[in-house]
Amino acid sequence: MQCHHCPGRVFESEEELQAHLAQHVAIQQTLRRRGGRTYGARLEDETAATLSPGSAEAQPSTTPSTASKAPSSARKSGSVGNGSVDMEFHSSLAELMRHDNSYLFFRQFSLLNVQNLLWMQAELAELEKRLADMRGVEAANDIAAEEEAAELRSLIREKLQLYNDALLRYSQVSKLDRPDETSISDVRRWIADTTIKSTHSAALAATLSSNNGDHAALAQRETQKTWAWKLTEGVLWRLLAKRAPGGRVITLPSGGKLHIWDDGMIHLIMRGVLTLILSLTLLIPLLVLAYVEDRRLITAVTASCGVFLAIILATLTQCRDYEIIVAVSAYAAVLMVYTQT
Repeated sequence: MQCHHCPGRVFESEEELQAHLAQHVAIQQTLRRRGGRTYGARLEDETAATLSPGSAEAQPSTTPSTASKAPSSARKSGSVGNGSVDMEFHSSLAELMRHDNSYLFFRQFSLLNVQNLLWMQAELAELEKRLADMRGVEAANDIAAEEEAAELRSLIREKLQLYNDALLRYSQVSKLDRPDETSISDVRRWIADTTIKSTHSAALAATLSSNNGDHAALAQRETQKTWAWKLTEGVLWRLLAKRAPGGRVITLPSGGKLHIWDDGMIHLIMRGVLTLILSLTLLIPLLVLAYVEDRRLITAVTASCGVFLAIILATLTQCRDYEIIVAVSAYAAVLMVYTQT
């Protein structure tokens, strides 16, 4: 048996695996949020690789414990009915999903929604045609025709309300964000690892593996950790836990040390480094223009700094394309004015 949070660990019994997973749960419940500030954490275990409970790859799952409540012999022998197994599977999956908001995603059923709107649209078009055909009959003052027309208008009114409601609701659903790939991967791994094999688990795993983008996340998406964030965290997490405000190192009774740091410090460091890089990008061409007379060297340095500025803005900031174009254009204009003077 293996823990999908720690691929390098192998466990000989389910009880040993559950004890290991309980350690993940305790860490995550302690560190997820404190006073509205997000904390990162890493566990140094002498017997295993470093765990990162705050990262997507190390989200703990309480569901295996829930799954183990059912006797393993009953699961293996198949004595539990399909309905009971399906209920147990969905209960365990619900425990996993409510543990972390990033797992709160569901299928949109986009194809069915669109087909339903098309069917309702076709029905309304047919009713509209029938209403147009009956207008000539109404002019003849036929009582039966008037009653039929009144019933038709009432039916159209009901169908229109259903159609408009469906249209507005699907418009709202289609605006929901897509879940992160790491969250989908975690749930897919959980389905593969769980001992509860339901008729619905295979179908759900297939929808998660199809990568058709038909899922919608309910929770508001938090700020994504960029590669620069992960690099900074990977290099400085020990220092932040020992030296920075909000950081601390806890020795666990079960062994190992828990390093905790404030993610705000990483954000502050990244902003400082970004400010320094942008300042150097602006100052280097000015220094070259002031002390170098070779026009080819000046042009090469200026163009290189302009390209470098665009790369920095595109990779380390959330600037849009037109904002990057405006910033680089203004940068080039300043250098041209400085060159003319």
